[in-house]
Amino acid sequence: EKLKNIRHTADSLTEKRLGKDLDSALDELQKRVADALTAMKNERSNPIIDAEKRMNSNIIYANLRNSSFKAHKCLVEYGSVVDMSAREPDDDDHSINGDEFKENNPILGEDRRSKLMKFGKNLWIIVRSNPDLFNDIISRENGENNGGDESFISLFEEKKHQAVAGGYTRAIAARLVLLNYIDTRGRIGHPPSLRQHESLTSVKTLGFGLKTFCRAGRAILTYNKNDPRGAYDSLSLAKSCFNAIQTLSKTNGEAANELPGLVDEAFDVFFMLPNAASIFGSSSADKIGGIKWPSLVVSHLKQAETFLSEKCNTIASCDYGELRCEARKKPGSKFVMLQRYLPSLARLCYKHGSHFAKIENYNNANDALHIALKTTDNCLREVRLALEKEAVASGQDCKARGMHLQVLHNLEANLVVVSIESFYVLSFICQSTGKKEAAITCLDQIEKYLDEQQERDNKLFSDVMTNLNDRDGFVFSEESDSIDGPKKQDKSDIKSRAQTARILANGRHAKEQATLAFSRIMIFHKTLPSPTEEEEAFIDSKIRELVDLAWEYKNNPPIMHAISSADQISTDDNSSDSDHIFKITLQAIRVVHIRRILSKSANRSD
Repeated sequence: EKLKNIRHTADSLTEKRLGKDLDSALDELQKRVADALTAMKNERSNPIIDAEKRMNSNIIYANLRNSSFKAHKCLVEYGSVVDMSAREPDDDDHSINGDEFKENNPILGEDRRSKLMKFGKNLWIIVRSNPDLFNDIISRENGENNGGDESFISLFEEKKHQAVAGGYTRAIAARLVLLNYIDTRGRIGHPPSLRQHESLTSVKTLGFGLKTFCRAGRAILTYNKNDPRGAYDSLSLAKSCFNAIQTLSKTNGEAANELPGLVDEAFDVFFMLPNAASIFGSSSADKIGGIKWPSLVVSHLKQAETFLSEKCNTIASCDYGELRCEARKKPGSKFVMLQRYLPSLARLCYKHGSHFAKIENYNNANDALHIALKTTDNCLREVRLALEKEAVASGQDCKARGMHLQVLHNLEANLVVVSIESFYVLSFICQSTGKKEAAITCLDQIEKYLDEQQERDNKLFSDVMTNLNDRDGFVFSEESDSIDGPKKQDKSDIKSRAQTARILANGRHAKEQATLAFSRIMIFHKTLPSPTEEEEAFIDSKIRELVDLAWEYKNNPPIMHAISSADQISTDDNSSDSDHIFKITLQAIRVVHIRRILSKSANRSD
């Protein structure tokens, strides 16, 4: 009982100290906001700003940034001690739970609650009324590509201060506006979340929380990576708001109508959370709140996959015509899903999976890459179905149809690249963990993708040449000039372009085949204790394949000229395709030769 009283007294003292710190930080923030508004007003009245005034403005905005960061930190610390959403039970509640609650939980007084909520509403009015001051969208041209001009660099730093201040100020305002509904008792790895409160049925309020926390989290994650918890907690609150709207949509007509328009913000939240968790974990200890940070990242990747799979099922019955005519009207349309959401998730999973593989965290790398491959498979299936339907479509505008086909073909090519890269990393993981057969299976799948890509390139070239033979004189290109109108291209010009494109495609395919052959060699080369005779013969056949490719490029100047003049695909040292093939051929020959020499020497010594 004595220890219990001591602990209760210590908690009470901590609460009072943190409460004073919070009040002081909010007062300072209010003052810095007023200073920044005055500075911005002076800048508008006097657009000509010398170096001294620019420096003074930079200091003012830096102070605003620091004060907003401090106020947000104090609010988080105070909320971790006091559940700011909890209300004191009625005085006539003498039940065991009621008495225990009063005794063990610090409660936010109603006067203080009202004061904080009023501050949050006033702060939000200031943010909404002054978008220029709290602008969190920065153009890179403001400071990074201006030849080191100090005035531009200073302006860029000023914009960064405003962006970070905007992120924290929005987070503070939203936390205080939603004070009654947020369980603030969070810690690292366990962010605050919305309570399932019966009175929280306002779709407008939840939408405000989703958009504001999403924007705040994005600004903090982008411009202040030193505070990953601020971004992670804000994005987690945004996710809670979306989940609440999604739950309401099952019984609330307003929520069901508003939900499709919130998909973009929700996707951004699910997309940014793995990045925030990654920075969060790598900048902290190995474990976050008892959870290993790579596992936290993978759990968020799985949540993003679940979110998109639900959206895919929702729109799976959409008519194909919606792909074009409704794409701009409906953020959740199938076209947007194929063009933005699914490819972005695949690239995100590949990025984290490859990073996990580099740090030898193979289990989480395997999980992330499997999500990436599942996503690309689903997306490729839908894209190829769309291409088949587009091929037999009739009665459509020829130019619009051609542009749409080009978008789909480009999307297909990008997805194939992500799939190939993911399989390469998976092959490396399987090889590193002694699963040689699984590694070979990954490379077989890569070869299948490469063969399909070459077949598509050949078909495209064949279709172009066939269309040329069916036309007379010239054809109109899609490029046009406002004065001269559409430019004409004759058959010889189009034929020359098509042939050059074919040569470049063949060059890329040869480079990919060489990389694949090298990967197969490395799998058998690293076999323990040593490769068998059949495997050695396979290695020799692949080395001969590499040598043939290298000599073909070395002795074929027209292909070399086409690649060097029009493609400019570079490796790490900016070499051409032929140089890449030649280098990996020499590397394969060298490592295999050295291993065989060492093996023979070891056998002689035995």
